[in-house]
Amino acid sequence: MGALHDSESPKYHAQWKLVIIYDAMMATVILFWNIVMLAFFFRKKRFFPRLASASLPIIFLLIFASHYLGGLIPAVAGSAEYAKQGTALIVRFIGMHVWIPYFLLSKRAAKTFVR
Repeated sequence: MGALHDSESPKYHAQWKLVIIYDAMMATVILFWNIVMLAFFFRKKRFFPRLASASLPIIFLLIFASHYLGGLIPAVAGSAEYAKQGTALIVRFIGMHVWIPYFLLSKRAAKTFVR
């Protein structure tokens, strides 16, 4: 990790600070939010489907922003792992468009969360 903040290192890039801080904050927020959502899920709260359908695009946008910021670093943008993450984002985008209508329109989801 020392090579990332040493300006003499070939792995150094000025954007690393922003990317690392953003990813740490994003991961903390998403972890906290998932714990809250899990509590609502197990308590079968009526507003859980609407809350989940609102959370999915927000979390997607946070992950997309992380991917974009990582792409500002040439060493990251040229890696195979970065390309795999781009593919995973496409899959998440498609999944988001499946789950949101399910939570909002499904009679089964509405009957499940009835407390």
